[in-house]
Amino acid sequence: MVKRNAIYEVDNTDKLTDLINYAGGLSDTANKGLMRVERFGKQEKKAFTIKAEEAKSFALKKEIR
Repeated sequence: MVKRNAIYEVDNTDKLTDLINYAGGLSDTANKGLMRVERFGKQEKKAFTIKAEEAKSFALKKEIR
């Protein structure tokens, strides 16, 4: 859990560590080993469970090609 739980708009350069900083950091009771991220699309929602060591490289927004 982060300190300021909300829906955040991110761009293609943002990583999970950036989002955690936007949200005020992790709470004292957060599970720091695993994190859950929900990505909202126009019609769908996808959920991901991310290991802490993957946070720096996890792309928050899907690249559009």
